Amino acid sequence: MLKVDSLTVHKGEIDILSEVSFEINPSETVCMLGRNGAGKTTLLRAILGAEPIVSGQAIVQGYDMHRPERQHVLTDVGAAIYPNSFYSYLSALENLWITQRYYGVTRFSVDEMLHRFELYDVRQRPASQLSAGMKQRLLLALAFINKPTLLLLDEPFNAVDRDNTRFILQLLAELQREYQTTVLLTSHSLPDVETLYSRILLLKAGRLVADRTKIDLTNSGISLTDFYDTIA
Repeated sequence: MLKVDSLTVHKGEIDILSEVSFEINPSETVCMLGRNGAGKTTLLRAILGAEPIVSGQAIVQGYDMHRPERQHVLTDVGAAIYPNSFYSYLSALENLWITQRYYGVTRFSVDEMLHRFELYDVRQRPASQLSAGMKQRLLLALAFINKPTLLLLDEPFNAVDRDNTRFILQLLAELQREYQTTVLLTSHSLPDVETLYSRILLLKAGRLVADRTKIDLTNSGISLTDFYDTIA
């Protein structure tokens, strides 16, 4: 599904990512952890092909995401990486319409997304007037409207209240189960990640320092929080 091979990103003289390598199998839900500045968002952007790289590869379903061939797989990749990456002056409904036009024909209808993400009652409201939780739901709906096989999410619980966090967690679990979606997400909310992840990747100063499955941690008797505090 996804192969990251020796991915390296520099900004000026600073190493943001240094030879990061890992593979994610179909249907896995993988959480990427790391302190602020570890390179998590940059890595998601590099996987999407939106971040210039120095060397290495990000391969999705056999296609190099930093070559023109990436066009063959972009319709199967959904991403919610950028905060408020929608038209704030347009309604939730209009934002979904625009995204649908980008694809031409989407695998889900706009109406299905509004109902599935419980946005129907606020569909006519400008996105700028939505609560933080509703904005996050809109971002996820935009990312999922074409039923992607790979979903990249950056801090989906950031600035979201508990009710919306529970809704998003439940929804992500349902989508993964129903459609076998492969999910790679970043988060600082360890208790929430605990209920969702099947595998953990830990970045530290731009390097991958740990790769563990949930079964590994459970069998070793180490909590996710202790694991994170020890290594990060």
